[in-house]
Amino acid sequence: MAISLAASLLAAPAQAAGPARLGVGGYKIIERGPFPVAPHAVRGEAAYCPGGLAAIAGGLDSHGDGVVAFSSNPTDASGLGWTSAVRNTGNQPGSFTIYTICAGVEGYEIVSPEWVPVGPHSHEYFHSACPQGKQVMGGGQFAYPGVDYFVLASEPFGQHAWRSGIYNNSSEPISMVTYAVCGFVGGTHQFVGGGPATTILPGERAAVSATCPGLTRVLGGGAQTTDDSSILLSSYPVDGTVWVARYQSPVRRDYLLPGAVCG
Repeated sequence: MAISLAASLLAAPAQAAGPARLGVGGYKIIERGPFPVAPHAVRGEAAYCPGGLAAIAGGLDSHGDGVVAFSSNPTDASGLGWTSAVRNTGNQPGSFTIYTICAGVEGYEIVSPEWVPVGPHSHEYFHSACPQGKQVMGGGQFAYPGVDYFVLASEPFGQHAWRSGIYNNSSEPISMVTYAVCGFVGGTHQFVGGGPATTILPGERAAVSATCPGLTRVLGGGAQTTDDSSILLSSYPVDGTVWVARYQSPVRRDYLLPGAVCG
């Protein structure tokens, strides 16, 4: 199997605080792509923040049958940028677009407490919590070694943690790590749901979204599923106020509940 994977994805997980940011400001979304991804390959790309800003979240939008989310994580412990990767499980070329949300945030910190083992042909969920007093903005996940796994979840877990989950489709054990990007956002910080659950039928795809209210901006987001079989295809910001998540359910009916962190 051909694999084209950015070297930065193999770095050890970060668990360090970046330089303090004064307040919340300089909000900016960096978009790159689309990037081609060959059949049966994995490809990751990074988008970096301008000087003085830190990556508070990131995402990707996949294009093409069989192109699924693979990983989404900060490029380094200081939050210089965000790396997103996809896996093309199909027989035709595909592509993907990546996004990094940048801002100046007081108390910026990336939390990734430990690697969690995932056994062969099994799934695992884990969440990383922000230190007391800090609020979650974004987050992501990474698994190693191997490429035969599917992302089941990458979403805000309340206002102070990030949750992710994967299914290990291989016959060998792997490990995963969950990242939470935290900071002192202030009183505008809130979690916003996207309304009633959206049904996704077996073999079909569905997209859901959550919109930030008033003058708040989307800081991060994702979607919760009620089944452990739906596969994450895309998760990304739109226009600075909306977060979109797209899933495919291979075998069973499922229900999607979107969520966004706003501030």
